[in-house]
Amino acid sequence: ASVSSSSHVFTLGWIHQMSPLITLSLRGGPRISRDNVAPEVEGSLARRFQHGEIMFTYARTQNIAVGKSGPVETESYLGAVSYQPLPRLTIRANPAYYINDGEGSKTKVYRLDLNATYVINLWLSVQASYRFSYEQESGRLRSSSSSGDRYRNVIFLELTIAPQYR
Repeated sequence: ASVSSSSHVFTLGWIHQMSPLITLSLRGGPRISRDNVAPEVEGSLARRFQHGEIMFTYARTQNIAVGKSGPVETESYLGAVSYQPLPRLTIRANPAYYINDGEGSKTKVYRLDLNATYVINLWLSVQASYRFSYEQESGRLRSSSSSGDRYRNVIFLELTIAPQYR
C-alpha cells in the first residue's frame, strides 16, 4: 500500500545586521500535517573576518529519508569556517551533526567536509575536497539490511575551466 503525506509550512523571517561584521538570521513558524502541528525553525549567526568567515546554523524541519515510508523530523547543527591565507587560495571546513527521528528509529549523522580551492587565473581553478560521514542508527525498527554503523570517506580532485565570455 502506498503511503502519502503532506505538510504545509508558514514561516516568517528576520535578518539583523548586528554590526558591519556580524549577521543574525531567524526564520520560523508552524508546520501543519494531517494529525500534527510542529515547529519549523532555522537560525544562523555569521561573523566575517578580514580573511574569512565563521557561521553556525541550527534548523528543525521535516525531511524524506531513503528507506523510510514516512517523513522524518530532522534537527541539524551546521558549522562553516572559511579562511583565505593567500589571495588565490580559500580553505573551508564544514562540520555538521544531524538527528533524524522517524518510524521508530533515530539516526545520528556526523559529517565533516574539508575543501581547498586555488584560483590559477580568471578561468581556471583547482579544488581538492574530503568528505567524511558517520551514521549511527538506533531504535526498534532498524532494518536488517542497513543495521550497524555506516562510515563514508570521499575524496574529490577537480579542475574547473570556466571561460570568460564578452
